[in-house]
Amino acid sequence: MTLLTGFQALLHRYTGQEDIRVGVPIANRHRTETQGVVGFFVNTQVLRNQLNGRLSLAEALQQSKRAALDAQEHQDLPFEQLVEALQPERSMSQTPLFQVMFNHQRQDHGALQTLPGLELSSLPLDKGEAQFELTLNVVERTDGCLETNFVYAQELFDSTTIERLAQHYAAIIEAFAELSERALGDIDLLDKSEHLQLQDWGKSSQRYPHASPIHHLIEHQAATTPEATALVFEDQSLSYAELNARANRLAHYLIDLGVKPETRVGIAVERSLEMVVGLLGILKAGGAYVPLDPDYPAERLAYMVEDSGIELLLTQSGLTTKLPQREWLTNAALDSLDVTERPVHDPGVALSGDNLSYIIYTSGSTGQPKGVQLSHANVTRLLDATASWFDFSEQDTWTLFHSYAFDFSVWEIFGALCTGGKLVVVPFWISRSPKSFSSYYAGSK
Repeated sequence: MTLLTGFQALLHRYTGQEDIRVGVPIANRHRTETQGVVGFFVNTQVLRNQLNGRLSLAEALQQSKRAALDAQEHQDLPFEQLVEALQPERSMSQTPLFQVMFNHQRQDHGALQTLPGLELSSLPLDKGEAQFELTLNVVERTDGCLETNFVYAQELFDSTTIERLAQHYAAIIEAFAELSERALGDIDLLDKSEHLQLQDWGKSSQRYPHASPIHHLIEHQAATTPEATALVFEDQSLSYAELNARANRLAHYLIDLGVKPETRVGIAVERSLEMVVGLLGILKAGGAYVPLDPDYPAERLAYMVEDSGIELLLTQSGLTTKLPQREWLTNAALDSLDVTERPVHDPGVALSGDNLSYIIYTSGSTGQPKGVQLSHANVTRLLDATASWFDFSEQDTWTLFHSYAFDFSVWEIFGALCTGGKLVVVPFWISRSPKSFSSYYAGSK
């Protein structure tokens, strides 16, 4: 069961799939009447395990154990009848219900050696072809050691891939012995040589010198082309000078509230000019923005608020009832804030490219969403690294098409504003209609 669970965990880590089904041969000789009968009684069972990255090895093993024991009670059911009852979609290239097999045996021929007048020797019956896409054979030898080998379809895998897969399987089995409470997603599959190889692949002779704070690039655009249109939403627009001034007033307000470098500030707003002003104001104050899409489920929003550690949330007056309320959380509605008396000059907070710029949360498909922390340098280097591909300039019109809580929005927002282009914020309902989007974009160019 442990060896099977390790194999299932390996398949989960390689494929990212959570529903893992493996074919397992079973002797099917559990009745005394069949013990002495010569013949082929072997049946195949499909053992299922539902895994995710936050499940511990011990929990995965318990699930595998339950599935195996439950399956033993129904080992008389022929695999062919199971297929006939379930009627899965059939393919000539695949075995129905499973494509991967786990075959576990004990090397014990003692009973056969007692047959009178016979001298026995083993004969390898390797056909030289794989019956399944991948098979793991495990043999318990009489000396107490385990012997394993992989049989694989050469059309799908090459030998180096299988060698690496075997090493990773060994790493998972070792983790069972030493770290059974560790989550599946936290097991380090790579050995030292593979880590060194990844480090070598990550080296680049190209250098990106402009690892400065994002808003400095936007401030440069405001000083260079102040009258150029920076932002458009429906029938509203802001020039670079106007956008910079509004963000500066907000930034000074936030600084007075205690925002400083590395302070995490939540922002939950609908698509609007205020959304971009809010993001830029947080950055200018030295903070890192945490985008909270107000359309997210209440439970997800509450988790993100508590997990991110924000104490200040910028929002809009019409959204306060949809957002988490906490004693330690201050809500400020951007559409009702009066910051007209605040200074319009750049705050000039001392920051570097290594300072935190934003925290964005994953989808949570492998458990709870995880907050990913990105620095200013991550964004500016992205723009520098791709500048030669697209030749960004002030002649470009960009669309903010995605949710600002989705990481691709960073490319859309700052790709436009850091290079002097025009950013068109697309209303949600238009983003769902190709025809409406085409007309809206054409009218905003």
